[in-house]
Amino acid sequence: MKSVLLAVPLVLAACSSQNQPPSPEPPPETPNSAPLASASAPNDSPAPTMPAKLDTPPPENDVQALARSYNALGADLYKKLRSASAGKGNLAMSPASIGIALGMTWLGARGDTAQQMQKTMHLTLEPAALEKAHAGVLSEWLAPNTDDLVLRVANRLFVERTLKVEAPFLKATRDGFGAPVELMDFAKAPGPSRTRINDWVSQQTRERIRDLLPPDGVSNDTRVVLTNAMYFKAKWATPFEESATKPKPFYAEGTRKIGAPTMSQVGHYAYREVGDVEVAEIPYSGARFAMAIVLPKKRDGLGGVEDKLSAEVLQSWLGGKQEHKRLRLELPKFKVEPGATVRLKDALSELGMPVAFDRAKADFTGIHVFKRPEDRLLISNVFHKAFVEVNEKGTEAAAATAVSMAKAGAAPPSDEPKPFVADHPFLFVLRDVKSQMVLFIGRVTQPKG
Repeated sequence: MKSVLLAVPLVLAACSSQNQPPSPEPPPETPNSAPLASASAPNDSPAPTMPAKLDTPPPENDVQALARSYNALGADLYKKLRSASAGKGNLAMSPASIGIALGMTWLGARGDTAQQMQKTMHLTLEPAALEKAHAGVLSEWLAPNTDDLVLRVANRLFVERTLKVEAPFLKATRDGFGAPVELMDFAKAPGPSRTRINDWVSQQTRERIRDLLPPDGVSNDTRVVLTNAMYFKAKWATPFEESATKPKPFYAEGTRKIGAPTMSQVGHYAYREVGDVEVAEIPYSGARFAMAIVLPKKRDGLGGVEDKLSAEVLQSWLGGKQEHKRLRLELPKFKVEPGATVRLKDALSELGMPVAFDRAKADFTGIHVFKRPEDRLLISNVFHKAFVEVNEKGTEAAAATAVSMAKAGAAPPSDEPKPFVADHPFLFVLRDVKSQMVLFIGRVTQPKG
């Protein structure tokens, strides 16, 4: 059984461009702000914190609306990352991880900053409904794991110890996202603070995501790092027989013929043809999660498919009623390793939320009410890494996101199975079948990574 891992830190900083510690005197408290008490010690257990227990579950429509929002944001960001990589090489990202980190941050945004973030993130829920929808889906994801399926989603606020944070924001992120606070000394010890956050992410993703925050990701202007880490490891509902895995041709980048260890199995899978792609969905144990393989009909057709990617196209691949067919499924084993940390600031600005990164205009007074212009919070960057590995037993995946804020029906078995041969570049989409939220999306142009 292999895993999928991700992490996203979002870093908020103060507007000050001076690399100097703030005044040792903390700013006056506002009526809704509170001195912070660290919720955990640096060497605490890596177990994720549960969100608040709900008296009633969130409406199913709200959970699905949340999923549509994050899936749409994921489709937009995927196209930006694809453009940045010139459409070459393997790629993986987590719309859910990025959405969760930005969702926490949006609860503290106000004015134009909140409006731009809401539009860019395709959010349709009000803050209270968004908080409850998160609490509902995260509580289900964090239900007791089994030997066949492990899903960990951990959120945490790493906060400068002198910062006065608005109490409603702390309550919303704790109750809705299960995000405790850990106090840091960003002002005087940014290096050790960065190491601590990276170590926490590594713990949460079983060391698949390392060094998420780059050396310049934290400075003594950093005030808050809102972090999500996600780890997924599950067995297929019907594992592939290892003895059936054989070296077979794979057309890397759609043209170059190479050999790849290719798994093979005959079985019934959700299947559909949509335009220029075929889609087969492989369920994991328990059937709550599944991985869709989106295979272009042409060997060199992946680029054209990616050009058309949108929330609507993603829904056409995954949504609605799917036909079940008996397939002869051939899928190469693959691994998408995290390379350098991906920075999302430029992509998010281009997608419509530049004010959140603006030293003069960013408004996160729902997090901290500043007294001096240089203490205004802005997002300094959003960092992301993801890892995905697929083999005969299942999938392992992980991701992390950090938002850094700084100062300034089956056919009869006798039927001949329909071939579904992934011998050329394809997309994969790992999703929660119930909520429809996409945990991971990526492409494989060369299975060996």
